[in-house]
Amino acid sequence: MTLYELTEAYTDLMNLDELDTETFDMALSAINESLDKKLANIGRLVRNLESDSMALKTEEERLNKKRKTIENSIARLKEYAKQALITTGKTKSSDGIITWGIQNNPPKVEIEQGAEIDHAWCNQVPESWVPDKTAIANALKSGSVIQGCKLIVEQGVRLK
Repeated sequence: MTLYELTEAYTDLMNLDELDTETFDMALSAINESLDKKLANIGRLVRNLESDSMALKTEEERLNKKRKTIENSIARLKEYAKQALITTGKTKSSDGIITWGIQNNPPKVEIEQGAEIDHAWCNQVPESWVPDKTAIANALKSGSVIQGCKLIVEQGVRLK
């Protein structure tokens, strides 16, 4: 019987009015015994699943650390290649298969520390104003002057 069926049988037994004590006790004992076995098995299953979950969590953490290490290595190597290109005055290097290139990243808004931006250039979030960098960037590109803000263009390295 399933746990659901056992609880149904228990409820049905408790709702019966015309049952002698001996039959009632035997039926109740049988249901309780089956219920205890079923719950013990469910408990074992839960313990196994908890163990599997902990093992997976540990493996996720290990793999996450490994991924971060690899990503940091990639970033360092790209920066190393970028500096080599800049130092040698090259904007591109290729061997026919691997091509490195230096190019300008899209302009981004830099806001000076402590600059007070007019609320016209901000979005209101609960209890504060946050500069709308997209609107500020568009305004700066069109020639507007916004106190404490400027467009900067950084260079990045591309690997193709």
